[in-house]
Amino acid sequence: MRILFATDGSPGAGHAAELLAGIGPLDGASVEVLHVVEAEPPFWDVSDVDPGEEDALRGIRAELEAEGAKFVASAARRLEAAGWRVDEATRAGAPAAEILAHAAETAASLVVLGATGMHEGSDALLGRTARRVLKNAEGAVLVARPRTDRERKLRVLFPFDGSPASTAAEGAVRTLAPACERLTLLSVLTVATTLYRYDLVERMSATWRAHRARVERELHAIADRVRTEDLEVEVRLLDGGTDAADEVLEATRLLLPDITVVGHSGKGGLRKLVLGSVSAALAERASCSVWIAAAPADDPG
Repeated sequence: MRILFATDGSPGAGHAAELLAGIGPLDGASVEVLHVVEAEPPFWDVSDVDPGEEDALRGIRAELEAEGAKFVASAARRLEAAGWRVDEATRAGAPAAEILAHAAETAASLVVLGATGMHEGSDALLGRTARRVLKNAEGAVLVARPRTDRERKLRVLFPFDGSPASTAAEGAVRTLAPACERLTLLSVLTVATTLYRYDLVERMSATWRAHRARVERELHAIADRVRTEDLEVEVRLLDGGTDAADEVLEATRLLLPDITVVGHSGKGGLRKLVLGSVSAALAERASCSVWIAAAPADDPG
């Protein structure tokens, strides 16, 4: 497993390094720490630079490159201390585009980055670079946010809906299992509310009862596959909700997971951040870290 960790030296990147340290090391996996030096940082306009000031501009560029190298070295030391095998890399250009290009060139199976970067406001939940990476990445993405308790092992929430994308996300759950102390498997069965009390009629139907039973069997089957002596697994089935995204977000507020793992359904789902998508809602609004698992291989996107 090749993991690409993009750092800009921000507190958000620090949360990502801390999360990776808590996850790993994983057998056979390596982490490459990448910093992108912005070709045209937001604090200057190259068109305003006088010809005589080009040396000063090159000096600033050299300072930025040296600062970036320090960011990479610091993150690498942190991950090596946690037992990870680490490589280092730097690139120049637009951060999101370069992160995606490097992930493709190195066949990274997971991109890890902070939810917010150096130039985002303190009240932002999802920054510009993270949003662009999420929108365009072909593989899995882990958006890191601060942990509520850094001393214990991880707590993971896995919302499961029985779809191919959700089934594919089980692989990410298995990856995290050795670092976990608690895994909550959650399924939200939504009902229609377009007609007065139609939800009651729907839940009384044989089709509804069969669907509920099937989902419950699938949740317990997953629990049996991942449960170990050191991992507590809990199954929760919520039925009668009207919005799966809101129900899952509420679960993150109540259960306080360190990471929520979700699948996506290709570019028709998270990749366009469709309103109401569980993946999109978590990426934009959850207070915990969010692992967006790669789409199934046969997903047309």
